[in-house]
Amino acid sequence: MRLKENKVEIEHARSEYGIEYAKRAIENAKDVVIFLDYDGTLTKIVSKPSEAKLSQRAKEIIEKLASLENTHVGVISGRKLEDVMSRVGIEGIWYAGNHGLDVIIGNIGNKRYHRYEFVDENFREILKRIAEQLEERTKGIEGIIVENKGSTIAFHYRNVEKKRVKEVKKIFMETLQPWVDAGLVNLHKGKMVLEVWPAIRWNKGLAMFMLLSECKIETEKCALFYLGDDITDEDAFKLINTRKKRGKKRDKRIKYSIPIFVGDRIKKTNARFYLKGPDEVILYLEFIFSLLNQRDNLRMKNKTNKEIGRKDIKKKRKKNGRKNVRNRKRSVRKDGAKSNIRK
Repeated sequence: MRLKENKVEIEHARSEYGIEYAKRAIENAKDVVIFLDYDGTLTKIVSKPSEAKLSQRAKEIIEKLASLENTHVGVISGRKLEDVMSRVGIEGIWYAGNHGLDVIIGNIGNKRYHRYEFVDENFREILKRIAEQLEERTKGIEGIIVENKGSTIAFHYRNVEKKRVKEVKKIFMETLQPWVDAGLVNLHKGKMVLEVWPAIRWNKGLAMFMLLSECKIETEKCALFYLGDDITDEDAFKLINTRKKRGKKRDKRIKYSIPIFVGDRIKKTNARFYLKGPDEVILYLEFIFSLLNQRDNLRMKNKTNKEIGRKDIKKKRKKNGRKNVRNRKRSVRKDGAKSNIRK
């Protein structure tokens, strides 16, 4: 089913076209990479960020996907890196926190990992001062959460009374304007949250490509799935979307790209497909796992048949070789007997 809302055309990921595209991508790709946002994608949006917990079913399917050969899973979240890692709790997958500003690759349990951070202690000190200012200026307003995540600040106003939302947004902007004017921070919007980032060109999409590069994934030979629900996921959608646009060439960096917007309200998006919420995301991941299993079983069967075929060919060659040797010996004997008769 194709939705056309706010002049956006987007296919459901489990539509006939979406299923066929995913099948073709998985069958023809060398590697399959799946990136997932956390809040709103793997878990439902809740009033308190601390209450967003990953279901056992979601954890199990991520573990199954990550265990497959040539299949890689990464979680890219706006949460603090340690927070999202503890909530997902799966070894051996990729993690990126603070919208890609804090990245970790490898197995934490075996301490075989590498961590990438894009902010220094000076900037962390700036964030500390900004967080203190925001807390001071919003004191007495119920529902405000000022979350200093080390590399960014999240200013949550989801639980603020509707009549005071405009007021708290104004306080936020007035507090941050001097820091923006000084070129020290950038401001970003999310779902009922305003965020303070370092003034550098970095986002989830660039973090995603850094992970692919560091892990030596050949993007021109891979199928890349990215599932997200927020404004910050649009940077990743835009980078991987290979639809041919008018007046622009197709991006050939990725063989197959499947950007999926998650949400019940379709807005202007760079995604090609959509799913209605975390429940559909889990079903879709289980569907992808079944496709990968079918592919691996088929490849194993073909490999076995090829090996059997090679053995049969070797046997035939060996058998034919023996026949040829025997035939040559017989011909030599016959020739020798004929020569004796002539004498």
